Amino acid sequence: GPDLERALTDDDYRESLVNSLLPLARFLRRAGAYYQAVYEEIDYADWNGAIVGRGPGREIRAAISPDPELPYTELAPLLELGTFARELVARHPTTPLAVLTKLANDEHWMVRNAITSRPDATAVFATLSPEVVARLKGAPAVPYTPPTYEELRAKVLTGDQATRCSVTRAASLPEDLMLLLAADPDHDVRRHLACREDITTAVTEALLAQACDGRLLQTLATNASLPTATLAALAQKEPLQEDRGPGWFTRRTSSPWPTSAAGVRALLAARSGLPSDWLETFARDADWQVRAAVAANPEAPEALLDSLLDDQQSLVRVALAKNPRFTSFELLATDPEPAVCAALARRADLAPNALELLARDANAGVRAIIASRKDTPRALLEILLEDSQAHVRQTANTALGAKPVSVPFNRVPALQIRGVQLTHAPSSRAAKPAPAAAPAPAKPSSTESGLGKVLEQWGIAVEPVLHVVNTVGPSNVLIGAGTLTQELQLLVPTHGDLRSSLTPRTSIPERSMLLIKYRGSAPRCVALVIGGSTTQRAAIVEVSPHGNADAWHAVLDGLPPSSIENRTRYVSEARGAVTCSFAARTDVESEATFSAALEDLARRLGLDQTWRAVYAEAGAGTGVSVTTECTPSGLSRQLSLRFGSTNWDRAIDLVGALVDKPATRDAAVRMGTIAGRLGVEELRNVEVVLSAGAADLIAWFPL
Repeated sequence: GPDLERALTDDDYRESLVNSLLPLARFLRRAGAYYQAVYEEIDYADWNGAIVGRGPGREIRAAISPDPELPYTELAPLLELGTFARELVARHPTTPLAVLTKLANDEHWMVRNAITSRPDATAVFATLSPEVVARLKGAPAVPYTPPTYEELRAKVLTGDQATRCSVTRAASLPEDLMLLLAADPDHDVRRHLACREDITTAVTEALLAQACDGRLLQTLATNASLPTATLAALAQKEPLQEDRGPGWFTRRTSSPWPTSAAGVRALLAARSGLPSDWLETFARDADWQVRAAVAANPEAPEALLDSLLDDQQSLVRVALAKNPRFTSFELLATDPEPAVCAALARRADLAPNALELLARDANAGVRAIIASRKDTPRALLEILLEDSQAHVRQTANTALGAKPVSVPFNRVPALQIRGVQLTHAPSSRAAKPAPAAAPAPAKPSSTESGLGKVLEQWGIAVEPVLHVVNTVGPSNVLIGAGTLTQELQLLVPTHGDLRSSLTPRTSIPERSMLLIKYRGSAPRCVALVIGGSTTQRAAIVEVSPHGNADAWHAVLDGLPPSSIENRTRYVSEARGAVTCSFAARTDVESEATFSAALEDLARRLGLDQTWRAVYAEAGAGTGVSVTTECTPSGLSRQLSLRFGSTNWDRAIDLVGALVDKPATRDAAVRMGTIAGRLGVEELRNVEVVLSAGAADLIAWFPL
């Protein structure tokens, strides 16, 4: 039927059926339509981070072998359904030798190649004539003669999809045939045409006149032979958007092809040989991806690169730091963003003055990179021996020739070294050798490695976070990641070792957990999240700063009846929080009452109407948990709305209700990074945090 014909000619549609329970999908699996594994397409980079090509990365889907019990009678109809269908028949173990003999003379090499790749190819060859065997093995009996114009035109007009794709690869193809192929309804045919080195302005314009998917636009944007006259039209072309469905957000954020016109412009800005006026135009683009591509372009003029030093988007400055053409090291070495300084610190051609500036950076990760460099002067290494962070001291110690020594975390007096606040720690170069060699450190797991990369990108010290994770075990960690801020939260059991180091002299209530918040280089925030059923009044009294319980209770008393999900008592500061949980409302009256109470609560806290947009996006009547906080000076102007189990797609929809499109796109990139590096598909819940003049969405998921 039509669905089978579509599945045999449309790669994306066929792949969408791979796990389906439909009879069509089952037949495709048994026929061997998924005989090849599918791999993620990734960028290949050189030592300096420059993209040098694309190729396969991790395996997305394993290969599915044909079913040897599928009767040939079910395969036979495929012989009339195109090249790929005949290839499946030629590859299948139940195909009779008589049919294979016929297919050995097929006009398409893919079908003949399927026969030579069979496990029983030797037995098949024994039944064929020497001429056919020679052709199968790539040595045709007759010399190759290029097809005539009439033959090519006939294939363009009447051939199947695979045949038309083969025409696009012809050594010599007249422009009128290219124009016919540019109007082809199949995306793959047009993509193959876009690869041609002799592509003309007219052909490019004909391709752009139709709806183009991101893969086709990427092919055009990266074609070195693209006519300059078509740059303007290509820079404004929006890629064809797929309909939203399950997994849409994950596919969109992890797509190797551009999903917006800005993504296309970014590819153009990275081109070699781009005219200088176009580079200058792209350097002023409103989208940071385009400016980042200019910043990474090794052919961009130095003056143009210097103009991007003050770009507001840190990822533009990161790209600038990695560009071998950029040499204004000292101007970028004082950047406030740790990721920028870290990228600069890895430059092999870093100037001595920049080395010294980065050795005094406020971020420990940057200082550790400087300590690990082979060209760091001994004087700087000796300064780093007195660093406040143990892993920086240990790295510097190793660079000076000593064996690595494990240095414990401890609170010690602070001192100033060249204007940087550090803590004095004893030199880790021991006077006496250790009695036994320290065991080799365990190789970090993929989860630890992915989490470490996220922490480094956000400017959060890696070692303290991984210390917490390894102490309680990764399976016992619930992570909250900010999508509009670089805040990371850990919710973990009250492990004995953590209690002594994080909450000394603090009594630990039963059924409580530790909440630890990190943001950049700021001091961590520690709290106790207390569970168990209780009343609203008792919860407030339990965690409220002195003297504010009555005022807090008066505000929450206006809410409809609820259950107390948990309450939070902060250890590192005088602050408390109470979370009230509300079940879903199924009738109009109860929903109207709840909405009015929530609006009154937001008004009392001095918040704007942003909560209403978020609540509407989540769906009126949905179950929600409401959290308020109180300090010694009164109720905080902050309100948190937590919604239950969801996915990244819904999370990005909620972010869109908080901020504008550019900020939403940046948040989507951040979410995609987290999802990819930590392998997270589903979320435990999402928490929207609203405060005066600011907002964030915290995505909660198990590690």
